[in-house]
Amino acid sequence: MDGNTTYYVRAYAINEIGVGYGEELSFTTEENPVVVFEGDVELTSQAEVDEFGMNGYTIVTGSFSVVSDVLNQVNPSYISNLDPIKQLTEVGSDLFIGSTTVETLDALSNLRNVGGSIKILGNPLLVEVDFLNEITEINSDVVISSNPNVIDISGFKNVISII
Repeated sequence: MDGNTTYYVRAYAINEIGVGYGEELSFTTEENPVVVFEGDVELTSQAEVDEFGMNGYTIVTGSFSVVSDVLNQVNPSYISNLDPIKQLTEVGSDLFIGSTTVETLDALSNLRNVGGSIKILGNPLLVEVDFLNEITEINSDVVISSNPNVIDISGFKNVISII
């Protein structure tokens, strides 16, 4: 369930006479907790992405990088799933996504604030950049480059200010 969301429920029963409905009830879930990571984060493997996500961090005060360690010729590490970090709402400095094998960046759609630049570079399987729709202000440059299969860059729908 999503935080700070109202859900409506109603019981029903079906028998040979017909359908009977109970009273409609509603409840609102609590706000998702804010969990802050102080400093910079660099995730270089899927295991690191998964582990970071299990901690439930919603804010990173420094930069946030997700970069596959593909230069390791003995044991290259590819990052293919960003879903574990979908609770992230704020990055205090730069955001960098590079050398992953993700196809979309949907897991970053809850980001509301990135305090620095946004760089999405060298992701060969990426086909769409439809995220960051919650951001209203961009504080630095945005670079989307060397992603040969990107066919949709429809994010940034609510940006009203670029500083």
